[in-house]
Amino acid sequence: MRTFQPLIYVLILPIFYLTCRHFLRRLTSAVLATIGLLTALSTYSAYLMPETVYMFLFFLLVLAVIKFATHPFMLAFASGVLVATLTLTKPHGIAIAAAVALTLSICVLSPQLAKWSRARTALALLLYAATFYGSLIALNATLTGHLRFHPLLFVGDGYANFFVSKQTIAPVRDLLIVGLGNAIGLAVLIGFPSRTLRSSFSPATG
Repeated sequence: MRTFQPLIYVLILPIFYLTCRHFLRRLTSAVLATIGLLTALSTYSAYLMPETVYMFLFFLLVLAVIKFATHPFMLAFASGVLVATLTLTKPHGIAIAAAVALTLSICVLSPQLAKWSRARTALALLLYAATFYGSLIALNATLTGHLRFHPLLFVGDGYANFFVSKQTIAPVRDLLIVGLGNAIGLAVLIGFPSRTLRSSFSPATG
């Protein structure tokens, strides 16, 4: 498992490179991807921690959003699968799930932001929600061998019982406030590339 984690971390390099290539030249993208690989994030790969896989999936999500910026249904499907995997990797992924939903919801209200029709964007939002929940169920069933439909299945039984306990209403309220704060920031992070790439933009040459 210790060998598997550094391998996953190294795989972030080509994903980061491909993301940079949408905005920068080949050499600049390669340099930035290499520098990114040598940052302090690499320390996660030395321990048995979920952060390595989480970061890999997050960068893959960013690349998918940029790649499918002009294809709402592909974007919704890919985001649903990746965000569900993120959420099962670390419960923090629920903030990203909310951010993607918030971004698509804003695009439904203001179709000019993504230049998709309101109907297509609404269908993309529904597809994202269905894919996210369906992927949570399918991935959890594959990993645990048990088919479950509980909406809090991604946090495990211990945390699920904590969330539904009457004694934890106040902490849950506080957690929702913190989660919403994170979601707003992530909505900007995820939504900005989508809005930028709606123009006739092609990867830099050279």
